Amino acid sequence: MISNLQEASSNDGLDGAPTATMPVQRYGGLYQLMHWVTAVVMLVVIVLGWVMHVQPDSPALYPLWEWHKTLGLFVLIITAIRLVWRLIAPPPPPLPGQPAWDHRLAQCTYALFFTALIGMPVTGYLLSTAGGYPPTLFNLIPTPALFGKDPKIEAVAHWLHLTSQWLIYGLILLHLAGVVYHVAIVRDRTLDRMLPQPLD
Repeated sequence: MISNLQEASSNDGLDGAPTATMPVQRYGGLYQLMHWVTAVVMLVVIVLGWVMHVQPDSPALYPLWEWHKTLGLFVLIITAIRLVWRLIAPPPPPLPGQPAWDHRLAQCTYALFFTALIGMPVTGYLLSTAGGYPPTLFNLIPTPALFGKDPKIEAVAHWLHLTSQWLIYGLILLHLAGVVYHVAIVRDRTLDRMLPQPLD
């Protein structure tokens, strides 16, 4: 089953990198789906966060806050699934000819991404709960409050949540810079690995 999730790669180009007509080892379909869903949901979470912060505090914003929290917890769940799936179906190896520094940088970026994608929802939950407002999923389902209102926990969670936010921004910029580097400068097929295989 696992072997069917990844394509086999064949002969390398003359420079050690795959040519445009050669097959490339891709991430499995499920991993691709989770990657793009996470990206879209995180974009919505970030936009909701900024919209609510620039608006005057109002009861009309409460449903948006709850959606911000709901989607954040969704990111936490899907990130946990992605981590487990990496153990079940390991990512494909680096492209032939990819420099070691490039591969190590990508690994470090992914590790920090996973840390932030877990840290932000956890600290957001702690912040909300310690402030006396445990998340209500989809504005309908209350989540359990593991502890009561606590200003000290709220202050620490708030600082950690904001720190994770800026870490996410930096990682997104680094990730996009890497995509531009591989697509426009190196012109290899790194991006293809996270895209569905074209139909013949």
